[in-house]
Amino acid sequence: MTLSRADSGDMKHTPHAIIIGGGIGGPAVSLVLRRAGIESGIFEAYPEPTTTGSGFQIAPNGMRVLSALGLADRVRGRGYVE
Repeated sequence: MTLSRADSGDMKHTPHAIIIGGGIGGPAVSLVLRRAGIESGIFEAYPEPTTTGSGFQIAPNGMRVLSALGLADRVRGRGYVE
């Protein structure tokens, strides 16, 4: 199969991404893409979030990403830092 791009003339093409997974990574990627001008949709297997009584940890490199997104302080304020 050969794919070709039609001449769009004056029409503006907006890139769009599909993100699989609504955990911490999916929304973070969506935010980064939005700031770059790329729209995205997040698809998650579970119909809605649930509380299971468990937690998760964010590794230092993950906190650096959240810091770059301007979210690290909010995450620290809602979590437990040991």
